[in-house]
Amino acid sequence: MSAPFRKLFRRSRVHFRYAEVMSVDTDLHLLYLNNGLINYDFLVFAAGSKVNFYGNEHFLDHAVPMKTIDDALRMRNIMLDRMEKAVINTDPAERRKLLTTVIAGGGPTGVEVAGMLAEMRNTFCRGIILN
Repeated sequence: MSAPFRKLFRRSRVHFRYAEVMSVDTDLHLLYLNNGLINYDFLVFAAGSKVNFYGNEHFLDHAVPMKTIDDALRMRNIMLDRMEKAVINTDPAERRKLLTTVIAGGGPTGVEVAGMLAEMRNTFCRGIILN
């Protein structure tokens, strides 16, 4: 479970448990976990998601999916690495290649990523000539 969620709800009646669900008794409102038992009022199952390349799995060789916190950290590290290489590179074509990013998806995540990249560019790449 993500630490920010725990911090966000620390003064509320929301509690987090990291466990494997073994079974559910909907009549008694009991959730049986591998590390205990929880009595619940409302139970919501969030099944999660996985990246769908719609039959184009070869995209994975060049894509940085962003479905998890680990994915987001990996993306950040890749972007910082490329920006650091661009700072010291003197070839304009190679610099442009290092700083070119395609964002596939214009939903909330895509828009957030675009904003984050623009902010990184404006602060980290201020001294780089992009032509």
